Amino acid sequence: MPPHSSYLLQPLDIGCFAVVKRLYGRLVEMKMRTGINYIDKLKFLEAYPSVRIEAFKSETIKNSFSAAGLIPFSPDRVLSKLNICLRTPTPPPKPG
Repeated sequence: MPPHSSYLLQPLDIGCFAVVKRLYGRLVEMKMRTGINYIDKLKFLEAYPSVRIEAFKSETIKNSFSAAGLIPFSPDRVLSKLNICLRTPTPPPKPG
């Protein structure tokens, strides 16, 4: 597997966690507009359940696996996102 490409094969990163990040970002932005510029752990834990419910809907999970090319199995979907450059390695110099 090419370096830095594992995220392409992780369906929850592609779909659900991206939605969590977007929704939580919006929530933080709304709080900042009302003058709250710091969210401690307790405030995070208060906000997270509503974000989680929205992000982990069954349709989002299904779309995540589809986007990863896992269900239905479609390796071309993932391979088309990779920027693979094949190179012939330079042989090491001969001693002497």
